[in-house]
Amino acid sequence: MDAMLRDFLVTDLGAFSVISYVHPPDGALALLRYVRDPDGDRIRWATGERYRKVDFEESFEILEREKPGYVREVRGDFPDQVVPWEDVEEHLRPTERLEGIATEGPSDELEELALDVVEELSEDSGVPFSRFGVTGSLLLGVHDPSSSDLDLVVVGTEEFLAVRDVILRIQEVGESRTGNLRPLTLDEWRFVYERRRPELDFETFVRHEMRKGNRVVAGDRVCDVLLVRDPSEVKGERLERFETLGRAELVCRILDDSRAFDYPAVWEVEVLEASEDRWYEIREIRSYSHTYVGQAFRDEVVEVRCKVDRNLETGEPVGIVGSTREAKGEWIRVVKDDYLPPLPG
Repeated sequence: MDAMLRDFLVTDLGAFSVISYVHPPDGALALLRYVRDPDGDRIRWATGERYRKVDFEESFEILEREKPGYVREVRGDFPDQVVPWEDVEEHLRPTERLEGIATEGPSDELEELALDVVEELSEDSGVPFSRFGVTGSLLLGVHDPSSSDLDLVVVGTEEFLAVRDVILRIQEVGESRTGNLRPLTLDEWRFVYERRRPELDFETFVRHEMRKGNRVVAGDRVCDVLLVRDPSEVKGERLERFETLGRAELVCRILDDSRAFDYPAVWEVEVLEASEDRWYEIREIRSYSHTYVGQAFRDEVVEVRCKVDRNLETGEPVGIVGSTREAKGEWIRVVKDDYLPPLPG
């Protein structure tokens, strides 16, 4: 099966979000996000079934109890969730879901908002409508039409960067060409901050986020815009395996940021300072936490606190930020404030 990042796979247990472009032969690397539950607070509008959202820790607890074969070490000495291909009842793709909304017509206000936002971003960026999709609760159809946020995907790195340029212009001017899209207010950023609870203080978090150009507000909804690489950009990639070496505190110069918005986000770096001499050998930093995607750019100097894994194929050490969903004790932040914009307002 051609499961791509941010697709959803539905099984008899619930819905899993695909977390990788490449997979083991017998299943997909994915994370249980919604579980079927007759008392759940989410209704899947297409089927009438009830679901509830689960967090990272609970997802593993449920699988260990209900589907222990789904939890195993695939990429290293840490547990992965793998959905067997034969257990997949539905394969939901972001672009197909958005195309279906456009073809059939929106059935609620969030679906209508998704069409309006994508049409405007498509027109202003020159990126075809067909390169956009929806993920998250709207992809599965368990969204709250009046309050759920909107998670959009853009397929292709160049296409994503073109859309990002539009959002950065909106931030600079204060609104979009039509007036329908605008930057986040300080209160809206605080809501995002409280939901993510990163290791960074609020001001540092917001000043990094503002320059990413991957969030915008439509009406009163915050819209996240996420990159999914085109299949042609993934050809030849294989699963990598790692072993844990320890933890590191680093100061690095960014040498290459071409995959800063990918998942995982990847930077080629030169280590300038390290908590141990052996960490000077690190040439790559990865983030598996959305909080730090797009966090730094070429030639910037950053402070990194991370786990260190060794790539078992290349032997190279790699700094990992987001070794857990909460990324406790891990971060990337720009050393010089000159690179960061002031807070809004």
